[in-house]
Amino acid sequence: ACCLAAVPSIFSIANVRWFEGDIEAAAALYGEARALAERTGDGRLAGMAAQHLGVLATVRGDDAGARAHYEDSLAQYRALGLGDDVCAALTNLGMLHLYAGRWDDAGRALGEAAEVARGAGNRAHEAQVTANLADLYLARRAFGPAAVAATSALAVAERVG
Repeated sequence: ACCLAAVPSIFSIANVRWFEGDIEAAAALYGEARALAERTGDGRLAGMAAQHLGVLATVRGDDAGARAHYEDSLAQYRALGLGDDVCAALTNLGMLHLYAGRWDDAGRALGEAAEVARGAGNRAHEAQVTANLADLYLARRAFGPAAVAATSALAVAERVG
């Protein structure tokens, strides 16, 4: 690919490959998009590609790879001050930790994601992350806090409209 303008097209082709079930082809294309975005200095697109690579690594069961991609994506978004994207990357990282049983790490990532969402006034993200925190409490068998978080998530979601 020649230039930054090609990145959205590469993303589209990668999405097609992913939905066709060709995870390896999709990963290669997201990797190409990421490299091109990095070469041309577009940190947001590089972060988006890294986040997609993290999701694919999760699908493949590559916990370490997913974590590295999510952390790279998070770093890109933090450097650019992109609050909504920071929240999404933290949520992905938190859920990866949750499913791996790293509950303290999950709590830190999801807790920060909730703070970022609240700070940005993004109620939809706040509702989602609060629901994810309820899942974390359930995994820890902390039913009272899970119920509080789930109720809170619903209340926030109802304010979204």
